[in-house]
Amino acid sequence: MKNLVLFLSALALPAALLHAQLDDNVKNGEDAYNAKNYTKAEAYFSAYIHSFQGNVAHYIQQMHGFDTANAYQKQTIFSGFKINHQWAQAYYDRARTYLKLSYPDNATQDIEMAVKIDPDYAEAYYEQSKLKNGKGDKLGACVCLGKALEYSDTMQAAKTDYSDDFCFTTGLQFYKKGKEKMELKEYSEALPNLDMATLICPDSANYFVCRAQAFDGLGKADSALLDYNHAVKVAPNSFSALYNRGLHFEQQQKNKEAFDDYSAALKQNPNSVEAHLHRAAVSENMQMEASAIYDYTQIIRIKPDEGIAYFKIAEYWHKIGQTDKACDYFHKAVNLGVEDAQAGVDDCNAAAAKILTK
Repeated sequence: MKNLVLFLSALALPAALLHAQLDDNVKNGEDAYNAKNYTKAEAYFSAYIHSFQGNVAHYIQQMHGFDTANAYQKQTIFSGFKINHQWAQAYYDRARTYLKLSYPDNATQDIEMAVKIDPDYAEAYYEQSKLKNGKGDKLGACVCLGKALEYSDTMQAAKTDYSDDFCFTTGLQFYKKGKEKMELKEYSEALPNLDMATLICPDSANYFVCRAQAFDGLGKADSALLDYNHAVKVAPNSFSALYNRGLHFEQQQKNKEAFDDYSAALKQNPNSVEAHLHRAAVSENMQMEASAIYDYTQIIRIKPDEGIAYFKIAEYWHKIGQTDKACDYFHKAVNLGVEDAQAGVDDCNAAAAKILTK
């Protein structure tokens, strides 16, 4: 046993030395870069990259598997997986070194690898935007700036470039084109433009809501919910984001989730008749009569000529025996064009006639 321990210790020692050597390559590369000795910096960064380069393809395959896995698979099959930012940073550092050495093509390849390894690497996206801009790819630069801002809203340089390159205007143009297709219910045709709009403007709740509606129109509920969630995340107080996610939940018969979103939306806009109507509907689905009647009452306050609200309240009053009040509201509902209320009016008239004949 003692010999085995000594043997394992002997194996561990070179591994520890190798790890220290790799760390030294990173540190020495950073020191050389700061000293403006870019040739030496490139050599150190390359030495570190060569130590793990053969494992990158497998890592990226694992990452894609993790991204598409369900919750159970993430906890079991991919339980030990995590983004290897250190590898991504090595490529990023070497890319910056290549730029100093006037090797833009090499820098472009390394930046692309950095964001493949760490898709949330804001600084790498910002560097990528400058490379694309230098090649005249204004659209590509705006997309990369959008990603840089999405993953780090503190990057002042990215904000400045985003503004200087008129990226918001570019995103708006794509959104308008997508919106035009949405109005024609051409959902598939709308998606490419909305994809670009959301890439360029990842902080626009309205753009994500619009794309979510396109996904809903195509029956892609999971993709729609991801976009609704993103919209609520970037704009937690957005009536549009909350209300439209509520519509999505209601369509999916998730009444509790829809109720919560309608309630949050009504905090932002208490006078929305549509939000009250939909919250009343899901309240009825959950047998929450008092809640539904509250919403119908609010609708009459906001919009006194909304016939359906009178009809729903009349049905409730009729159910609990408040006949006179129910008949009054049945008549109002019919006068406001609610045909279903006619049966209630007929019952009220028949009851009144019976009283007169006694």
